[in-house]
Amino acid sequence: SDGRVGIKDAAQLRTEFADLVTKLTEKGLMDGFEGVIIQEMVKSDREMVCGCAKDPQYGQMMMFGLGGVFVEVMKDVTFRLAPLTVEDASDMIHSVKAYKLLAGARGATPAQINKVEETLLRLSQLVEDFAFIDELDINPLMISDKDGEPIAVDGRIKFNATEALVALSIA
Repeated sequence: SDGRVGIKDAAQLRTEFADLVTKLTEKGLMDGFEGVIIQEMVKSDREMVCGCAKDPQYGQMMMFGLGGVFVEVMKDVTFRLAPLTVEDASDMIHSVKAYKLLAGARGATPAQINKVEETLLRLSQLVEDFAFIDELDINPLMISDKDGEPIAVDGRIKFNATEALVALSIA
């Protein structure tokens, strides 16, 4: 992908899009090009991560913690087995050291904790409903400086294609 950030207006958007198409054409990558995703620029220094990985013995292991580039460095994450309860989601959020950032440290707008909980609960339900999902992560889940809203900026799902075809009755 070739992300572009800080686009100010429609004219700049057209210029950036034309530049992207030119670069893809020059590299011979336009075959299969379907378009672009445009989303609001999120201003935040608070990046969280949430997701899951399927353990062959225990099932889906949900994860939450400090995200972005810090996930590997700080290792401030917590885990619970799916399906999550409301109490599990709340405990996960409150158990990481980064909770202080979510609570609004140093005058920052506090995160909407109920919406972070809802995100964890919905991910838990998703992997329960679609057992063919092997891994799923949202990184970063940014906490908006404006209103504390959690916003999924990037995500990834890895699934077992054979199981997915059978489960979705496509095979």
